[in-house]
Amino acid sequence: MPVPVVGLPPAAPGISAADLMVIAELGYHYLMSGGLELAQEIFSGLSLLAPEEPYFPLALALTSDRLGNKAAAHRAYDRAARLSPKDPQPDLNRAELYIEEGDHASARTLLTNAAKKAKAAKDGPLLTKAECLLRHIGGGR
Repeated sequence: MPVPVVGLPPAAPGISAADLMVIAELGYHYLMSGGLELAQEIFSGLSLLAPEEPYFPLALALTSDRLGNKAAAHRAYDRAARLSPKDPQPDLNRAELYIEEGDHASARTLLTNAAKKAKAAKDGPLLTKAECLLRHIGGGR
């Protein structure tokens, strides 16, 4: 599970940022083991408790995608991208949704943005993935 990008404020009386990340870890394990409905509930709740934390909508987007709810996945990836504008992951993941839907123009725009962000962040694996996907859809070197 990724480390949160921004510091988490106390979400509610008695719930610390560390508590939220422990709950997120549980959600991540449900997501990875096929407990998608539970993961969705966890990440939806965490997104409400800590609305400024980009990891929660990012995980919710992935969960929504795996549940087949592409519209919800798009909304959550968009929210994660707005909360963490330097992170290439939401753009890259959303571009994959567009590729799956056959919308290569939208995917190309997001992949180009993701590649720039990954290069700026010195994130080699995400840069490589963005460039490979761009080549795959005919928009890269």
